[in-house]
Amino acid sequence: MPNSKVDHHQLRARAATNVNSMLNNDAEEDGSGEPEDEVKKQLCRIMEALLGCTSICQFTNFFDVGGHSLLASRLVFQMQEAFNIPFALMDVFHSPVGKAMAGKIRQAIATRPVDQISMTPLTLAQVYEEFHVPPVLVFSEEPRKPFLFCILMATGLGHTFAALSRSTNLFNVIALNDPGYVTPDDFPQDQVSTDHANTLCNPGIHTVKNHAKYYYAHIVEELARIGTTKSDAAPFNILGYSYSGYVAVEMARLAQDEGWTIKLFVLHTSVHPMHEAKLSQTQIEEAAHVVLLTVMSIIKLPLSNMGEQGACLKHNIEVCTLTNIHTLYAHVMPQYKGHVMLFRTESNSGHGFVPLIGSLDEVFLHGNHYHLFQEESGNLSMISAKVSAVLNA
Repeated sequence: MPNSKVDHHQLRARAATNVNSMLNNDAEEDGSGEPEDEVKKQLCRIMEALLGCTSICQFTNFFDVGGHSLLASRLVFQMQEAFNIPFALMDVFHSPVGKAMAGKIRQAIATRPVDQISMTPLTLAQVYEEFHVPPVLVFSEEPRKPFLFCILMATGLGHTFAALSRSTNLFNVIALNDPGYVTPDDFPQDQVSTDHANTLCNPGIHTVKNHAKYYYAHIVEELARIGTTKSDAAPFNILGYSYSGYVAVEMARLAQDEGWTIKLFVLHTSVHPMHEAKLSQTQIEEAAHVVLLTVMSIIKLPLSNMGEQGACLKHNIEVCTLTNIHTLYAHVMPQYKGHVMLFRTESNSGHGFVPLIGSLDEVFLHGNHYHLFQEESGNLSMISAKVSAVLNA
């Protein structure tokens, strides 16, 4: 392909030639896992470029080889571009195996005019050409099932909650990313959350309470989008992990003032008065960088393979993490006259919630603070079961 330009006429001719193979060639498997038709071959190429590996076959589960929700959003974008079809993010979570995804692609192709089918090989650079972090990650959105809105630790990246979504089909999981990652063009200009996002851009007023105002407004907007516009129509279900446990308590207070029924879950948060630690700014900075090194090691994004986009995202992760940690040390946890379900490990026995909240249930987990969603720990089934029991009561 000279000069990196796409010959669209040639692509349409190729698509027309291969369309019957794409739609109908589902030859019997020989057990090797090698893709046997054009759709599967192209999908495997996309996944290989996205994940930076060459061992993808039609039986590969996207999430078993390093995929997660942020990469899933890129996968969806690349499938839409390569096959010129609509494809929903939740379809990746429901059908993460290559063969099943190819089947959904084939069904979509069957409803599209032949001259709209494209088969463009992708390079790693093209995969990340327009990488961005969306404001919201909707992992599932099934009717008549409750919604759980999740916010993550100081990194502010919600893709970790994909594991929670995969662990249950009894409630829907929606994660909210920190607004610091989102470009202004991705925010609708007529929404309240946009104003709060702009407020957080000012370091002088970047507080836990203002963070909570942004997430609260965004959840209200999401509830309106899915058909819940009144505070008495459905409970306000929140899960905050680590730093976002502080934010979640502030969100619950806001929601309570507006008449919502609150169901609040907090994952491994302590409420010791950080502002009374009497640490100098240098000591806080040192502590923040120790945390940053740890969280960067568990994010599992191939930043080094993403060129300028990877460098930009790495910078944003560092800025967001350090900003939120500094914010935490200036925060005073308020009284919350409501119930909290706290998921914690033995190391968090002195969490300090009891004098500040109305009532508390504690659920014990295994592992350490940064790896609570590892599937081998058994924590995911425990968390999903306990949350489901509350949401579906």
